[in-house]
Amino acid sequence: LWQGLGELGLQPYVPDPKDRLVTVNTIKVPDRVDCLALCKHAMDTYAVEIAGGLGPSLGKVWRVGVMGFNARPMAVEQVLVAFRHGLAQQGWKKPAAAGKSEL
Repeated sequence: LWQGLGELGLQPYVPDPKDRLVTVNTIKVPDRVDCLALCKHAMDTYAVEIAGGLGPSLGKVWRVGVMGFNARPMAVEQVLVAFRHGLAQQGWKKPAAAGKSEL
């Protein structure tokens, strides 16, 4: 999952891999990207649930569970497709430089 998200230019909310949960991944929402619109697009188009953040992370992260049925490579690829198309739908492109988002 993280390799594919990195190829899209997305970054983990928790930078150090040893501090991350294995089953629930938090991804930073890039500037000028509508978090909830991407979640809705993923569900409506691909039947993929990408959740938003909670509490202080509301609007700042997406949450993706990778456990059970969703831990299969095909399911992970479907999540990546939903991210790829949802970001493209908003005009977002992979950052040209680390830490910068482009529309």
